[in-house]
Amino acid sequence: YLFAKKQGVVAAGLEPDGTILICHLPNTPLQIFAEIKRLLRGELRLREVNSAEFQHQLTLIYQSQFT
Repeated sequence: YLFAKKQGVVAAGLEPDGTILICHLPNTPLQIFAEIKRLLRGELRLREVNSAEFQHQLTLIYQSQFT
């Protein structure tokens, strides 16, 4: 949660083909995507979102961990 919030990226889901959907804020540094790809060991699909959508995605992920 802290990494996602600080860096402006969140892994929002898995596509049917196994690609990891990454929602990110504008101006996210490229090295952050490289680090996420290295950690998750998969292909990424990037989707730029505004701050309200980012917060929504982050909340959904955070809540799903505790339900």
